[in-house]
Amino acid sequence: MLRSVSRSAARIAPSSGTYRTLALKSGQWVRNKDDLHTETKLVHAGVDPDPITGAILTPVYQSTTYVQESVDEYLAKGYSYSRTNNPTVTVLENKIAELEGGYGAACFSTGRAATIAVITSTMQAREGVSAAGDHCVITNCSYGGTNRACRTLFTDMGMEFDFIDFTELVGGAVVAASPELHERVKHMQNAFYTLQTAKTLALRVRQQCENAQAIAEFLERHPKVDVVRYPGLASFPQKELADRQHMNGLHGGMLWFEVKGGTAAGRALMDSIQRPWSLCENLGALESICTCPAVMTHANMLAEDRLKVGITDGFVRLSVGIEHKEDLIASLKASLDALPDELADEEAPRAAAA
Repeated sequence: MLRSVSRSAARIAPSSGTYRTLALKSGQWVRNKDDLHTETKLVHAGVDPDPITGAILTPVYQSTTYVQESVDEYLAKGYSYSRTNNPTVTVLENKIAELEGGYGAACFSTGRAATIAVITSTMQAREGVSAAGDHCVITNCSYGGTNRACRTLFTDMGMEFDFIDFTELVGGAVVAASPELHERVKHMQNAFYTLQTAKTLALRVRQQCENAQAIAEFLERHPKVDVVRYPGLASFPQKELADRQHMNGLHGGMLWFEVKGGTAAGRALMDSIQRPWSLCENLGALESICTCPAVMTHANMLAEDRLKVGITDGFVRLSVGIEHKEDLIASLKASLDALPDELADEEAPRAAAA
């Protein structure tokens, strides 16, 4: 039996199957939570110590269903089955909503699921045909699977799409600005892990950004590289805008480049890349990843859509991790230096720059 909790105003003791709720003195903040720095919010936003035990980590609730004392309590709490609502996921949703300054958030297992939920929840059904006549504006460089769903699934339902050049990434969560929209769009283990990793997000992002900056500068100097796109480079077309919008002079861990020789040289580079780089599909990970979007992440996009946003067959995308930058650069240098000179001399068709 737990007899006391440090800095708590009450003891916890079971009595006839009930537990007393802690009144934690440590619940007061030194300043308004809206005025806290981002690094502090990443640790504490939306999270409170467990009201029963005082546990600092949000528990993983693996229950299928939830017992309530009355119908009114059931309706007030909103927990019936974990497939519809789960306390662990709720805490993550509260954290994301607070960080983004929205009314509420809904978390999904994938980013595509979040996108589909937004589309299906905001479409208007007319004459029994969902979304007939509705119009949606979407980025022209969206994930390949999302692009295909919009062009095939939803257009068959009568919905129109304009694919334009902008970026508004939400990942696997949807943040709503109003309670009405939140109700319309509205895996515990994944939620728990995300809550924990959010605490060190600022540290990891800083390392990724510093690595990406060094790698981009290296690639821009290499004689076998034709073009590099990274917001931290002086050559980036929207460098001034990036400097204004990106926090603390950090420009992200993603960049892309093309080697001289186009498709053949790009494929040769990716086929020969050595660790610590990994050739696979993913981005934003702690591990550094090299990807060929044309045949991997964006293989489901129409070829003309890919080329409009600059994704050629030889396009190399890098998601930079937290390894030491010198090890990452050494691997890239070895692969680039090993490319045959005749490949670099070949003239390759170019797409419009993204």
